[in-house]
Amino acid sequence: MRDALRELIFDDDDLEAAQATRKSVVAKAQRSKSAKQKDATRRTPEDLPVQSFQDLLKVMATLSRNTIRFESSASELHQLTESTPLQRCALELLSTQA
Repeated sequence: MRDALRELIFDDDDLEAAQATRKSVVAKAQRSKSAKQKDATRRTPEDLPVQSFQDLLKVMATLSRNTIRFESSASELHQLTESTPLQRCALELLSTQA
C-alpha cells in the first residue's frame, strides 16, 4: 500500500533517479530531485498536499457510509461522504495497484 501511495507521501517516488545519484551500494542513499521538491514545497506536482503515511491513513479514514433508518417506515437511506481531491487520488492509485 505504501508503495502505491508513494507519490502522495514523503517517501522517494523516483527510486531509479535516487539510485543513479548513489556513488556505490554502500554509500548513504540520496533523495531524488522529485523527492527533494516534495520536501521543499510540501505539495505534489498535481498541487496536492504531501503527507506522512500515517497522516494519509487518517485522512482516508474520514470516508464513511452512513445508514439512515426511518422509524416510521422500513426504508433505509445510505449516504456516502464526499471525497476530497487527495482522497480521490489515493483511491485511484490504490485501484491501479490492485
